[in-house]
Amino acid sequence: MLPAPRAAVWRHLTEPVLLARWWAPDDLAVTEAALEPRPGGRAVLAYRDAADATGADGVVGRAEGTVDAAAEGERLDFRLSPLLPGGGTAFTGHYTFVLADAGGGTRLGVRLRITDTTVASADFVAGIGAGWEQSLDRLAASLADGAPHGATPTDTSRSST
Repeated sequence: MLPAPRAAVWRHLTEPVLLARWWAPDDLAVTEAALEPRPGGRAVLAYRDAADATGADGVVGRAEGTVDAAAEGERLDFRLSPLLPGGGTAFTGHYTFVLADAGGGTRLGVRLRITDTTVASADFVAGIGAGWEQSLDRLAASLADGAPHGATPTDTSRSST
C-alpha cells in the first residue's frame, strides 16, 4: 500500500527524475532512469556505487530494455536486461506493475519473471528480492514526503517522443 493516489504513483514510475529517486537498492545511486510509458518505449536503469559521491568511479551497472504495454495509471509491462561487462545480457526480467485504488492510497502489484539467465548472473538474481524490497520502501517514502531519497541522478535522459 502506497500513501498516494494512482496519478502520483504513476508519475514516480514514469518520470525519470522521480523514478531515479527510488529505483535502486540503498547501496546504489541512479545515474539514468527511464520507463517510457508506451509500447516500444525505452526501459533503462544505470547506477553507480552510492559511496562514490562524486561519480568518479563511473557507472557500475546498466540495464536496458523495452516497454511492452502501458495503460496510464493502471499497468506497465516492460522487459529489462542487465548488461554484463563484455556487453552481453545477464538475464531478462519481465516486469508488470499494476496499480489499483486502495483505502485512500494505491496498491502497487509488482510481478517479475526471469528468463535467459546465465551462470554469471546467479548472485545478481539471488539479490533481486532484497533489492526490490529496499526500492519499494524508498518509493513509499518518496510518495509520503515528496522529498528526494538517495542520491540525485546525474543524468535522467529522456526522449522527446
